[in-house]
Amino acid sequence: MEECSPLPMYLRVKLYIYLLVVLGNLLVYQQTTAKALGDADSLHYALLHTTSDTSKVLILSELSYIYYISNTQKAIDYAQQGIKLAEKIKYLRGLAYCLNRKGVVYYFLSDQVEAMNIFLKSLAISDSIQDYRLSGMNLSKIADIHREAGNTERALEEHKKAIQLLRKVNDSLQLNIALNRIALIYQVQKKHEEAISNFKEALLIARKIKNYRQIAVALFYTGEFYINTNRFDSAAQYFREAYEINKIAKNRLLDIGILTYQSQILLKANKSDSAIILANTALRLAKKMSNKYGAKNATYQLYEIYKYSNNSDSSLKYYQLSTELKDSIFNENNSKTIRQLQTNYEAEKHKAEIQKNQREIQEQKTLIKVFVLSLIGIILLVFILYYANTQKVKANTLLNAQKQEISKQHHDLQILTDRTQSQYEILKKQRNELLSLNEEFSSQHEQLKSLNENLEETVRQRTKELEITIDNLHQQNQSLEQFSYIISHNLRAPVARILGLVNVIEKKDITGKINHDILAYLEKSTQNLDEILHDLTNIIELRNSFDKFREKITISEIVFHNLDQFKEEIEKNQVEIITNFLACNLIFSVKSSVNGILHNIISNAIKYRSQKRKLQITFKTQRIDDYICLFITDNGIGINLEDVPMYKIFGLYQRMHDHVEGKGLGLYLVKTQVETLNGKIEMESKEDLGTTLKVYFPDQTLQPAQ
Repeated sequence: MEECSPLPMYLRVKLYIYLLVVLGNLLVYQQTTAKALGDADSLHYALLHTTSDTSKVLILSELSYIYYISNTQKAIDYAQQGIKLAEKIKYLRGLAYCLNRKGVVYYFLSDQVEAMNIFLKSLAISDSIQDYRLSGMNLSKIADIHREAGNTERALEEHKKAIQLLRKVNDSLQLNIALNRIALIYQVQKKHEEAISNFKEALLIARKIKNYRQIAVALFYTGEFYINTNRFDSAAQYFREAYEINKIAKNRLLDIGILTYQSQILLKANKSDSAIILANTALRLAKKMSNKYGAKNATYQLYEIYKYSNNSDSSLKYYQLSTELKDSIFNENNSKTIRQLQTNYEAEKHKAEIQKNQREIQEQKTLIKVFVLSLIGIILLVFILYYANTQKVKANTLLNAQKQEISKQHHDLQILTDRTQSQYEILKKQRNELLSLNEEFSSQHEQLKSLNENLEETVRQRTKELEITIDNLHQQNQSLEQFSYIISHNLRAPVARILGLVNVIEKKDITGKINHDILAYLEKSTQNLDEILHDLTNIIELRNSFDKFREKITISEIVFHNLDQFKEEIEKNQVEIITNFLACNLIFSVKSSVNGILHNIISNAIKYRSQKRKLQITFKTQRIDDYICLFITDNGIGINLEDVPMYKIFGLYQRMHDHVEGKGLGLYLVKTQVETLNGKIEMESKEDLGTTLKVYFPDQTLQPAQ
């Protein structure tokens, strides 16, 4: 590569003046470093002489922060010592601060995955103890990680939360930093008004607290904003002030950016010689500090200057240098992007774990309530069954007695009839005695008439008593249904309590193999009872669901909703889904029941798939008579229906295959739900070929919602 042509004498003089200024700034920077080391010595002395463990934790936190730039390993060691001590004495505030310092070190080392995990742990603790300042600092760092990963919307959301908390505690320094960060995001999103508003507020806060480093940063960001919006005169003013303030702040990285932008402004003003001096100064500083970004920007600026001056050799030289630095940074950014993706994954994983724990706690509370109600229900069910059986025995006894009474009266009537017939024969043979016997016969006839009337009245009374008995039995049946529902829900709580007690028994204190076996059998039996009660609860709920709200349901929508619940298994087993809802795509039914039907059928299709071929499930609708039929066909292992009665297929606890885990409840629940909806279900299946289930829904799509 050719060397750049020598600079004129007056340009060299200007360059030497700028180099002297830079050397002076470096000397001041060394003094600042010495001050930081002095602070570290003071903290070391305090750490050795303090007797308070909480004070030691906070000192270790500050030591970690002092060393995170100059000696990252020492910073990590101090933070880790503080974490261990804080965990030992259960000092949550100190633990949260030490975790934050450790996260800052890993962020500085560009290990964004580890930094994100540490900041999330610190945030959880700071939120629990309501340390809003530390929560704001953690959220600001988490937002920076999202911003560098390109997730600007998530970064914007976290920065807003951080700013809200920092305003609440009136932490001016951290608020200043957060305002600058959120303004950078607005600048990327081309929201210029929001960006300049936050930059100026950050500058105002920095001037108020007299933090020269933050003043210089805010001035630089504001100048950069005006550069990007092509307002070079305003930008030049802010960069000049930033350069003067930074002489006190000693931020070398900021000097590189300021000099590069000033060179760009001079080039716009056709002052290429001055622009070259500033760009070269920025390049030397960047090389000294091994800052590839600064070096790339400075070399590219030199390329632009020489290109503007028609110096093709120098222009080509700096263009090649800029390209090499750009490629190097690109490779580093690729690695950084991969780390950022890992960071985002860890953050989402952590959030999912929290939600899962909350769901498990809620489910446990629900199970406890159901179990208590189930136990009470079982006790009431036993009592009702006993009472109903007693009443039934009494009713049967009374009915048998009434039958015997009627039979006896019928027998007496038959005897009386026979006697009358005999007397009639006698009267016929003995006409001479007709008058006397006729009077006797009339008397007997009146008695017979009275007896018949009494018999009809007796039968009427017995019939009325039977009707009352039937009404009582009907009411008892309704009571049985009500109490069976209560029992199935209330018995589960005591069973859960028994299981809990079995689990907390100190089994190691129980001696004797027989006692251990008895305890194991007790635990197994209780678990079986719990499963039966759970099944009973589902069945009763299905039996009593006939009056649920019915609505118009789109078949395709509810099918894909249920398929989405099995998304992981479908993708894992490469299941092919085929749908055809052209014939009909609307039914009028109970949405929760249709969900339950499809969930069980899809679950069975995946569970009983064939290992010989890829699973294929087809959904198709067709109008048949007064029904809308949903055909669900799979090419699974199938069933030989010739060997199995149909009532067993849909029976309770009936299983056709033992090689797959199950309870034999799915198809029973499907049939129960279909019948509750006034529908019907049919099955066609052949072994090793597949199964087709036909679910018939009543065709009521034009009926208004009830």
